[in-house]
Amino acid sequence: MQKKQVVVTGLGLSTSLGQGVEHNWHALCAGRSNFKLSARLAPGAIRTRFAAVDERFEGQRNPRVVIETYLREVIAEATACCPAQSYDRLYYSLPSGMYYWAERLRDATQPRSDNAFFALSSEESLASELASTYRLREFPTVVATACASSASALQLGYEAIANGLAERVIVAAADSSIYDETVSKFNNLSALSTRNDSPQT
Repeated sequence: MQKKQVVVTGLGLSTSLGQGVEHNWHALCAGRSNFKLSARLAPGAIRTRFAAVDERFEGQRNPRVVIETYLREVIAEATACCPAQSYDRLYYSLPSGMYYWAERLRDATQPRSDNAFFALSSEESLASELASTYRLREFPTVVATACASSASALQLGYEAIANGLAERVIVAAADSSIYDETVSKFNNLSALSTRNDSPQT
């Protein structure tokens, strides 16, 4: 069976440099970098002191809030140029460990009906909201393949259209790795730079 042609009708991007594909493109072409010393990386076992962060969320302790905001911004921008009444599928990737362990342990002792872990951090709740907002014909698919999650989500979206399983697909990915649990893992792998005197280079 001959595969259908796949056309990208919209793009969205939100980073530490700002929101919007055009804005980020001009910033990158101008050589701008938002790497700077960050209060999120407190002195301790981790020697790295700098990161590229979105200053809107500098005081935000729950990575979930950051991730959901980015997802909504990116999807809204990508669908603005060619809005559709509904979309067939949504593939999106999220980083693992989006909830602080201390908060997980605290919430585990609460009744499920009052539990912030289930009410605010459940992937099912986010998927349900996205399905309703974009009138999806099918329940969203969460992709989790570690560092390849974004590429995997894009591949699934492409294959769905090319093989005639869907007409309109949204693909989104978000990452929020500047918090204790994830940073400590990369630190243990010696995968973090310690050039604190010149973070932008």
